[in-house]
Amino acid sequence: MMMAAAAMAVLIGKVEGSSHLNLRQEKQRKLPVNDAGCSCETETPYPFVADGGEFETSIEVGCVGVSEGVSEVGSYLQICFDIGDLTPNDQGDDSSPTLVTKLNLAAGCSVSDIPQKNGNPIVGKFDLEFVYAEGTDSACEKISKPNCDYPIVAVHADVEKLGMADFLDVAFPVDVNFMVTTDPGSDVNASYFDTLFNGGLLDGQLLNGYCVDTGRTIQLNSWYTGVAYIDDLPGGSIDKPDNLDLVAWLINNYDEGTTYISPGTDIFSITCGKTLSFPGSYAMTSGTMQRAIWYLIDDNQSTSGLGAYNQDWACYLADEAFENGNGFVPGCGHVFPLILVPNTNAQRTIGQTTIVELGVPCETIGETAWAAMPLNGDLDYGLDFPGKNWATYIKYDSINCPSE
Repeated sequence: MMMAAAAMAVLIGKVEGSSHLNLRQEKQRKLPVNDAGCSCETETPYPFVADGGEFETSIEVGCVGVSEGVSEVGSYLQICFDIGDLTPNDQGDDSSPTLVTKLNLAAGCSVSDIPQKNGNPIVGKFDLEFVYAEGTDSACEKISKPNCDYPIVAVHADVEKLGMADFLDVAFPVDVNFMVTTDPGSDVNASYFDTLFNGGLLDGQLLNGYCVDTGRTIQLNSWYTGVAYIDDLPGGSIDKPDNLDLVAWLINNYDEGTTYISPGTDIFSITCGKTLSFPGSYAMTSGTMQRAIWYLIDDNQSTSGLGAYNQDWACYLADEAFENGNGFVPGCGHVFPLILVPNTNAQRTIGQTTIVELGVPCETIGETAWAAMPLNGDLDYGLDFPGKNWATYIKYDSINCPSE
């Protein structure tokens, strides 16, 4: 089971709750339904490269495809980009969505035909500029084809790697494919279970997970399709959706495996209606965290499958969340409770609703991206402009690439 320190956002000790703020009050961005794709079928699509263009450290945020066609006004090149946040060289990738806000295109029969100064391209003087005010992850645009077999094509974009409110507005709700990979409660020093994702935004991520639905079950090591939500859940998914802020506060303030000093003796618990006793210090377990979460979120209480847990500490954690977590919104460095609601199908009763801890980048970061053309057996991006900056271009093969 994944340890807390390996989660997407590392939390040490206690953090202060932020004031209430509805990060999703207005959805200002929406991903378009657009399967532009990368269109040259005879070659690997050209990578869309950001973060400096150095092959070993750059980030491939997507791909660019080029094809050609003829219209009533003449021959053209069609440039399609698809931003999948494909980042094989980005070891710190956090699956944050990336959107294009502006695209600039220029084409010629030689590099010197591309507007430039001292060998550096002047993007503002390119032939065409397309602005996507809302941001887009894919589009196709056309530019007149130069009268040559191997035209030079410069494709530049302003991209944004989304963080916090921008991330949440764009990313969720989203379809997911996931499975629980460890026995609930089997590792007292980590989360209640781990959840593995396959495909989509969270592909390959193994995230800390908890149960928020005692009335249904979920099968171990079985793939489920479903929808991941940050808020606005479908009715009946969990018993007390209004208490998700309390759950968020709890998982951001207490960690399994961390030792906590006793809060005292003879403390009365409102949640459990009894006096609590805390001799000495206590190493928090996944069972105790899970028990407290059920107090916060579920109408039906259970102790099944918890493994090692301390009832008095579970009562205390729930009391603490009720007292301090109202209106809590995770901030920079925190994790969000991402709710996974399995789909219903004819073969299986609807699975248990669960949550995972999702780390979110702290801020939206702007980048410059260029379409590149790998050379030397894909060992570098090659085809740089002759100036000092890292801008790259494509040498399109109109003989061997198919027409549109």
